Amino acid sequence: MLHPRFNDYKFVQVWSSDRVLISRLHLGDVSLYIVNVYCPCKNSEKVSYMIDIQKDLEINLGVENIHNTIFMGDFNIALSPTLDIVSGQPPPQVICDSFNALIQSLSLLDTWRSIHKDEKNFTYNKSGNVTVTPPSARRLDYIFVGESLVPSLKDSLIKSIGFSDHRMVITTFEFSSFKRGKGIYKLNTCLLNDADYIHLICKVISNTTEKYSSLDSHSVWEMTKVNIRDVSKKY
Repeated sequence: MLHPRFNDYKFVQVWSSDRVLISRLHLGDVSLYIVNVYCPCKNSEKVSYMIDIQKDLEINLGVENIHNTIFMGDFNIALSPTLDIVSGQPPPQVICDSFNALIQSLSLLDTWRSIHKDEKNFTYNKSGNVTVTPPSARRLDYIFVGESLVPSLKDSLIKSIGFSDHRMVITTFEFSSFKRGKGIYKLNTCLLNDADYIHLICKVISNTTEKYSSLDSHSVWEMTKVNIRDVSKKY
């Protein structure tokens, strides 16, 4: 939903499924992509959902637009078993790992955690009957942002709203300081004389092509460049 004061801005739906809604908002000459999600409650469905949503974003949003993305919703997963669970049993480690892998692969920033480094807090609370359903309080609702929006981040807080077992996550941006993309990554071409590096990059290209074989050639090329950049930086 969009406040009426934004009526003059172009706001359109890009793509949707039963658990994902992608919208585009034009602010001046800048396009922001807003991805709203609702992750399944069942643990058995969460890992596959993390895999599917990455494919949905790559196909319908494009990897070149992820740095201008606000990625938010009820993920039904605690990102950190130590910091994001106030009470209750942690989820299986494989679920936390898949969630973290998704966020890292998309280079997204957890807006609330970036400001409240080591604070324990929750957005979901279930009191229940202790003898039947143990009480549970954990952070399940998030607002992530792509790299280009990080300089515009001003504040983030969690606030109770009274009529729900979830709490609001509120993140504030100052778009007057909005900066354009990350710039161009330039490869140190001296690496091309390194046989180990050449072998590594050939493997990256092969693995990327195989992993994203179901995508169109343009998307595969974009993902290949992203992976080459990341591997080269680490190397």
